[in-house]
Amino acid sequence: EPFMQSMTWLDDLKIRASWGQTGNQYVDEFTYISLVNFNPSYSLGPGNANIAPGAYLSDFPVEDLSWETVSSSAVGFDAIFLNNKINLTAEYYYRFTDDILQTANLTLSTGVPNDPRINLAQVSNQGIELVIGYNDRFGDLGISFNSNFTTTRNRVEKLYVNQPGGTEEGFPINYIFGYKTDGIFQTQAEVDEYKATMQDNGNMAQLAPGDFRFMDLYGSPEENATGKEEFRSVGPDGLVSNLDRTFLGNRIPGHFYGFTAGADYKGFDFSVTFRGIGDVQKVNWERQRGEDMAGSGRNQWVSIRNRWTPENPSETMPRAVFRDPSDNSRLSNRWVENAGFMRMDNLQLGYTLPASLLDRISLGSGRLFITAQNLFVLTPWTGLDPENIIPTTIKLGTNLSF
Repeated sequence: EPFMQSMTWLDDLKIRASWGQTGNQYVDEFTYISLVNFNPSYSLGPGNANIAPGAYLSDFPVEDLSWETVSSSAVGFDAIFLNNKINLTAEYYYRFTDDILQTANLTLSTGVPNDPRINLAQVSNQGIELVIGYNDRFGDLGISFNSNFTTTRNRVEKLYVNQPGGTEEGFPINYIFGYKTDGIFQTQAEVDEYKATMQDNGNMAQLAPGDFRFMDLYGSPEENATGKEEFRSVGPDGLVSNLDRTFLGNRIPGHFYGFTAGADYKGFDFSVTFRGIGDVQKVNWERQRGEDMAGSGRNQWVSIRNRWTPENPSETMPRAVFRDPSDNSRLSNRWVENAGFMRMDNLQLGYTLPASLLDRISLGSGRLFITAQNLFVLTPWTGLDPENIIPTTIKLGTNLSF
């Protein structure tokens, strides 16, 4: 464009926007009609003398059943700067999935044994995507750097029944659901004060100093302004029960990133690649099995040596009691850990044989290299590996053509 001619530092710029819809047709066959079940039989006459075959409609028809619809929109730009040395891509995206198929639990009074699947739920995903790269040469030395960064915000917008339990309106899909702790009882006086006003569905008779104090966040269902009963009421009710379980962490990473750096000089070449994720949590089930004290005949991790005792008033490791009578090992934020990481995916060093040497040994081309994969990972996760176990490999090799 004429008004861009004076911007000599800008080589190319593209501004773009998009919108589209796709459908997901995954649905069981004949879901939209009632299927006739010929399995039942009934008696004609006294004493079950005559058994006759019967039939009944086992499904609830959903005549307006449709595909799930994904509406995607995005706006962004692509740019190249400084004589093709720097490239930049930035984009904001929004994806809205509507008419998600969800099973509707009908009451038994309908007489329909199979719950129907209906277009009921909605989920949104939004975030930004950034890609930046740099390439340049300084005589015999060439360098390059490329990186990417993506954010994701996943939210359930609508459900058939908004019942807490891992998938709930206003929260990410399949979040971690459990109890929250509020420290460890340090004295018998604290235990007695708690027992005077609170009740825990864990074994209260065994409650003692060194046990976790679990938080009372919600109460029993009560009628709201519309006259409908909620699954629970907000606020403590003096009882720690299943109703007090709540959001503990997001299983879907909030952001992804990676970067690659490379260089070459007179036949030698070098490259390294890192990638990582962040804002994500996982339950460390291995640590739970190693510290819970609930198992029979099972060794425990050495970390329980730092357990609570009167001489070691720990705030993170409860007392060690066989079979865990106060249920300190129940699923709670005690076992939830930050599972973000940065991993060195690949490291390679190579050397391309010069043409003068190739001619003497009658080769078309030749290259020697050493490659290492997964040399290390930086993470606060205390398990073996936040992505399960990925082996470290080192390879020596050559590429030759004759």
